Amino acid sequence: MIDNAFKLDVAKLMVAAAWADGQLQNSEINVLKSLMWELGELNAEDWAEIEIYMDSPVSDEERQALENRVYNKISSSEEKEFVEYMLSKLLTSDGIVGTEEKAFLQDTKALIDGASTGLTGKLSKLMRSVIGNNKNTTPDTARETDIEDFLRNKIFYSLKQNGIDTNLSEDQARKLSFAAGLLGLVANVDKDICTNERKAAVHILQNNWDLDPQTAQAIVDVASDETTQGLDKYRLTDGFYQNTTREQRQRFMVCLFKIAAASGQASHEEIEEIRDIAVGLKLSHQDFIAAKVTLTDKQLGL
Repeated sequence: MIDNAFKLDVAKLMVAAAWADGQLQNSEINVLKSLMWELGELNAEDWAEIEIYMDSPVSDEERQALENRVYNKISSSEEKEFVEYMLSKLLTSDGIVGTEEKAFLQDTKALIDGASTGLTGKLSKLMRSVIGNNKNTTPDTARETDIEDFLRNKIFYSLKQNGIDTNLSEDQARKLSFAAGLLGLVANVDKDICTNERKAAVHILQNNWDLDPQTAQAIVDVASDETTQGLDKYRLTDGFYQNTTREQRQRFMVCLFKIAAASGQASHEEIEEIRDIAVGLKLSHQDFIAAKVTLTDKQLGL
């Protein structure tokens, strides 16, 4: 019986192949996810290990590491057949088996049987012809070590993946990422983070955490991008709660209302979003009201 860890490594290699041209289209993601169902039952942690490779381009170094991991784990004919089957399903997902696909499968079998043919090299070459032109990608480190940040603090994870140096300690960068995410949730209530809201968020990070303009802007830019793609409010509020004092959270509530009023007037929906965040931060109704009354009647639409 093939163990789950081996299946996950094969799945990651399939994702790496699809990233060969530096892009992963929604249609390709759908194909990959449909194939993942053939792996059997996957829990949330398993899916996270796969999705972290779907999140951004996979480097040549990562593909090589995944190839080695799969190759070194093969110890039975069943595992060999499984690799061949899954890669065949991926490469023929368009319903057409061409000359290159057949040649690739032959090379794959040769590698699995102990030949020196490079699995990833052949896979990447073929996938480039199937899903697009080759583009260079930036080398990344092993992603599994960042699973916790990928799940709990996507903004901090993205800062690391994009090589953005905030000149902050990891603990401080994580806390500010949670804060920026919560600011983004309020700004994005209307599904649009406008220029005034972005400027207000940068100003808040600068004034409340003594950040330089460039660092504050970098965090807000990443937070805005991640917010529009969808962030988990529970994880953001829990993360910020775990890393702050009650007094800090009370002051931060005022910041959330500043974001809500950045366009001139806080909407009912934005105020309710802040109320929801206050509950997640384990603040009282009195704390919520104290922050709310820092806005003028005009800003509150009264």
